Amino acid sequence: MNVFTNETILNRRISIAKVLRPLAFATLIGGLILLYLREDLILISWMMAGFGYLLSIVAAHMGGQYLELPSRIMPFTAIPKAIKGTGDSTRLYQLYLPANHVLTTPSGVYVIKPRDHAGTIVWNTDKNRFEHRGERMMNRIFGIDRFGKPDKELTADINSVSTRLEKYFGEDAPMVKGIVLLTNPQTKTGSMAEAPYPVLKSKGLKKFLREQQRGDHLSKEQLDEMNNLLGIEG
Repeated sequence: MNVFTNETILNRRISIAKVLRPLAFATLIGGLILLYLREDLILISWMMAGFGYLLSIVAAHMGGQYLELPSRIMPFTAIPKAIKGTGDSTRLYQLYLPANHVLTTPSGVYVIKPRDHAGTIVWNTDKNRFEHRGERMMNRIFGIDRFGKPDKELTADINSVSTRLEKYFGEDAPMVKGIVLLTNPQTKTGSMAEAPYPVLKSKGLKKFLREQQRGDHLSKEQLDEMNNLLGIEG
């Protein structure tokens, strides 16, 4: 396999993620302290606390994407590990295309949307959405680090990647597909038969790819051309 990661963008986002968490905490606590000490500045203190809360949501999201923690592996490490051994015909592009993780294989082009939440993930057919059971109460109350709507995000990313490939290759651009990848080994899944995209655990990704029939994909010549257009050497 070949993994191409835009280290410049990745390192920049890692730096931002490292700064956001203490900044969010300081802003939130600072607003609450100001509220206690200066009743005449109540509007400013509430604005600070509210801004700190919003920053904490962004910090939690970026931390999950760009920071290695004892309890989780960031997607930029987890996905390459999951596809290790798939062969030279597999290429993973990270932060080079409109989606963070784009996988090209003989069976097609896939946008991968990672999630590393513990608990149980099910597809609710009646509500047409994913449900996260066993979610931490604090996350649910404050809206921090939620499972979200990876299906909606995938659809948007697929459209963006498709547009980019059509720009590069015109009518020869292949159809882009999507995968929701659960990178937390403790995650359990319920019925996914009606889910709009395949929902896989990391350990099952390689098997899934090998079981897919050879389909509409980017040729080696197209991949090499795309590498040149993206400024990727090698």
